[in-house]
Amino acid sequence: MKIDTAQFGALEFDPAAVLTFPQGLLGFEQLTGFLLIDQEEIAPLRWLQPVDEGRLSFTVIDPLLFFPDYAVKLSREDRDSLHLAENERPLVLALVTIPEDPKLMTANLLGPLVLNPETRLGRQLVLHDSGYPVRQRLISDEARTTAAVTA
Repeated sequence: MKIDTAQFGALEFDPAAVLTFPQGLLGFEQLTGFLLIDQEEIAPLRWLQPVDEGRLSFTVIDPLLFFPDYAVKLSREDRDSLHLAENERPLVLALVTIPEDPKLMTANLLGPLVLNPETRLGRQLVLHDSGYPVRQRLISDEARTTAAVTA
């Protein structure tokens, strides 16, 4: 299959590579099929590209790379909807917002994307009462200050 994208130009992809979010993402419920795209030059950032909307793409990260104590507790309903056995570990991603100054980018820890890597099923959760923010800075003020001083 093929999709014309604003971010990557024409993309050929195997339909078996599509991640399916049956309920879509919050605010984008009509988009249910996505490709997860890695680009070495922006790692650890990744792209989530809707297969039905080439003008749009989402930046995502593995939140554990930045927040080692981050934990997503899945309910039985969550596990069942993803066809995820009790002993299977999901892939968890966080949506990233990159403002004009990339040092101020944030991750949505309140609404993670949880995927079953085997079935390629995903859903966006809302971690009510978790205390996680919608906009958690990826680079702390302290780290930015230290980087500026050493540069």
